[in-house]
Amino acid sequence: MNLLTFNASSAAPTLTSIIQTIISSRNPNQRIAIYYEKLGVHIAYRTQPITSSTMVPPSFLGHKDVITWSPFLYGSDVPLAPDLATTMSQDIQAQIVPVNVRASRIVRWQVGTISEKYHINVNCPTNIYFGKTDGAYIASPAIKYPLLEKCHVE
Repeated sequence: MNLLTFNASSAAPTLTSIIQTIISSRNPNQRIAIYYEKLGVHIAYRTQPITSSTMVPPSFLGHKDVITWSPFLYGSDVPLAPDLATTMSQDIQAQIVPVNVRASRIVRWQVGTISEKYHINVNCPTNIYFGKTDGAYIASPAIKYPLLEKCHVE
């Protein structure tokens, strides 16, 4: 995840962010082809989406193929729920803000002429770290933040 902008306003609790994330998928199967339809990706703080859902183009994965998407996710003056505004302020003062990269997709697999669809949800937790400079908390822009753990797929 590349953080380009992350600005929290306490006056009217809003958040503006521009984040690029990199999502990769691998088809380990030698017999089944996978077709990804309607992939929507967004960033969430706690339970609230803080960027708009960005749609990634449909994609086909043949046998043993790997595909990578790197969408930019935008949120401009996203209002935070009152309880989350307080929590966000505390997280920023603690210099660590937990966020989740979330993706939702319809996946179709095919073996010969047999095809079936599934809906999958992916959740990838990570943290944005802040430093304190001249009394202001600043998240360093253009820094790559690694995932904390493997993504969860449901």
